Amino acid sequence: MQSTAQASGAPAEAAASLAAPTSGLRRRDLLRGALPGSLAGLAALGLVPLTAGCGTRFVRDPRADAALLAQALEVVYQVRHAYLRAAALLSARERALAASIRAQEAEQAAQLGELIKRLGRRPPRPLLAAEYDAQLPVLANREDALRLLRDAEDLEVRTHLLAFARISAPELRSGILRLAYAHAAHGMLIASLRGERAPERAFVTGRPRS
Repeated sequence: MQSTAQASGAPAEAAASLAAPTSGLRRRDLLRGALPGSLAGLAALGLVPLTAGCGTRFVRDPRADAALLAQALEVVYQVRHAYLRAAALLSARERALAASIRAQEAEQAAQLGELIKRLGRRPPRPLLAAEYDAQLPVLANREDALRLLRDAEDLEVRTHLLAFARISAPELRSGILRLAYAHAAHGMLIASLRGERAPERAFVTGRPRS
């Protein structure tokens, strides 16, 4: 029989392998860009407590944690297919970037699936390509493709932040937050291709004081 220490350490080991941000963006760029916007929006709706992951006590619930990770995995599958659909409308350089991000999505899917299994649940399987196609808008040009990818990354950030706020196992939260940062970085890269500029003062409102 497996020891208690080994059983409790398995999810932690898997969580430690979750991908960190891989783009060249600096962390402070993320903090003032896509991630704060998502955090602020979710906090305003009461979905992310301001103390999430900062001393808040949770009763461990592996079944609920596995369900949250399964939802995140289903979104990863959707986004991975979105990159495949969008690729044909992008430039050669953009297709290479999309292929790199899609490969990272595949790695994250495998990592999430392994973690879900260690929590005692069977990971969800991806749908058929035709089923994902039915959920996506019609893509007519490059702008449509980039808008789809931007929306897809925003969805992933929000999904992972919700999991971060609700997950009961403290050792899983840092890995989930790293995934949110990674997708925020991807979203900012896609936004830059669309000519968008990251906000310089994500939480500043009103006129500056003289």
